[in-house]
Amino acid sequence: MKTSINFKAVKSDSETHNFRKKTFDYIRKDLTLKNEYWMEQKIADRIQKIEAYCKEKSGRKLQKNAMPVREAVVVIKENTTMLELQNLAKRLEEELKIRVFQIAIHKDEGHTDKDTKEWKPNYHAHLVADWQDLETGKHSNTNPSIIQKCRISQLNA
Repeated sequence: MKTSINFKAVKSDSETHNFRKKTFDYIRKDLTLKNEYWMEQKIADRIQKIEAYCKEKSGRKLQKNAMPVREAVVVIKENTTMLELQNLAKRLEEELKIRVFQIAIHKDEGHTDKDTKEWKPNYHAHLVADWQDLETGKHSNTNPSIIQKCRISQLNA
């Protein structure tokens, strides 16, 4: 299965949603135990590190409009594993020079079909990535619209 990835600026409540630090009315609590999580670093800590590295490498502060941390939602299958997503993260690092530092697999979101009353799951994963150019210390200038078109075919998503 092919899937596309669209990275956008990370939201202030991403970790709250991704790691289920709060109850949401659109999730099935009985399925939350099926979710999986991997975190190398908290977003606030990574941004602090990015800002310091930018100052060290370039001598300047990170621009206010910079988006050094971005998040993507990837559609997956019910049986997609964390290892497959970590392999996707490695591929993104090789091809785009971005570093995924958080992954959350969600299997508890979806909706109930109005007609059949059947649960329709929305299997997906959140990937949070560091877009800092490690050579310059500035954020990567890779255009997010280019990433929208990035087709990931080797993921058994």
